[in-house]
Amino acid sequence: MGPLGEGAGKIRPVEALDALRDGVVIYRVARGIEAATAPRNQELQGAWMVGVTTPGVIEGARWVLRAAPDAAATQASFQFVASEPSDGSRAIPTDGPLAWSIGLPGPTPIPAGGSAIAHLTLEAPKGTPAGIYSGAVLVSLTNGQQLRVPVVASVPLHDPKTLAGNAPGPRARFASQQDVLAKGDTVWPSLVGAAQGAAADWLIYPVELAKDLERVRFEVYDARTDDDDETYDLYLYDTHFDLVASTHPFLIDGVTDKTRNDARPPSTASDPQVLELEDPPGRRYYLVVSRAKVGQTDPIRGDFGAFVLTVDEVGSR
Repeated sequence: MGPLGEGAGKIRPVEALDALRDGVVIYRVARGIEAATAPRNQELQGAWMVGVTTPGVIEGARWVLRAAPDAAATQASFQFVASEPSDGSRAIPTDGPLAWSIGLPGPTPIPAGGSAIAHLTLEAPKGTPAGIYSGAVLVSLTNGQQLRVPVVASVPLHDPKTLAGNAPGPRARFASQQDVLAKGDTVWPSLVGAAQGAAADWLIYPVELAKDLERVRFEVYDARTDDDDETYDLYLYDTHFDLVASTHPFLIDGVTDKTRNDARPPSTASDPQVLELEDPPGRRYYLVVSRAKVGQTDPIRGDFGAFVLTVDEVGSR
């Protein structure tokens, strides 16, 4: 699935208890006493949720390798592995011109009943396309344990060329995979019985808008040529996750206007779903792609499709 869908993998209770009793665990360093209870904290976690990263900027985090009180001395070695996700993320490239730079420590001794600090870094190269990227750091211990730290980082959508209608470059265009998260024949258990298909999914992408823009235009459409029947919506949120604008037809009380929604055609390349703002403040936003209608024949069954998302930042005045 990838770390967005399954975290570090299947839960193995026996091995987890063994690690706490006489093995080693890994977690991110807390920067202060209050960090463990701070809102949206990333401390004391077993996954590296890097968040938004700018290509060319090094990200880093310190990690604690903590041995159980009666555990014998051991040594850790580190390896980065690319993922094969189907959760909407892409594998962090490890070779080729757009390979990410991954900084791992060398062999790290962990004293008996003690702890050690490991510093991990990553850097997306300039020219990295927008999207969500994932992988994992494997920590192999001489006591036979193997620990897995999922890594997730997002490169934000951004259009550096502020000419109206210019062809979107790698940072201004995102093409999704097909059947992200669920396929049309997926059966989900529910309180009212099994439900087939995926009736609603949201995928979230960070956006960095330049200052002093005249306007910004977002577009999304179904990229499949054999069955382009999905209708998509766009929701734009600020960094406080307050809704700025959306394409969804709401009634006054915030409930979907079903009549208008049902009458909408598919979002296609020739007739995409469009969200446009005048004079947007230059800052970070979060853009949600939501499936407004699951196909045009059956409102319940269907998959998320394969969509193309673009941003066009127009005119710095």
